[in-house]
Amino acid sequence: DYVTVYDGYTTRDPVILKFCGGGEPVPEATSSDAEILVEFTTSPYGTFLHPTPPHSLHGFQLEVQ
Repeated sequence: DYVTVYDGYTTRDPVILKFCGGGEPVPEATSSDAEILVEFTTSPYGTFLHPTPPHSLHGFQLEVQ
């Protein structure tokens, strides 16, 4: 799983941050204007073809200021 932050409102805009945590805090991301796009990409686990692994999958919390 990872989070990508774009400097604009589409995936064609420049990437400000691409982050895959592993328990680390998410670095600060600042846009150059009023719009950003936050895209969360997750693994296919939990589907018929990819059952959920036996270990826990942690979530995340996003704070926007």
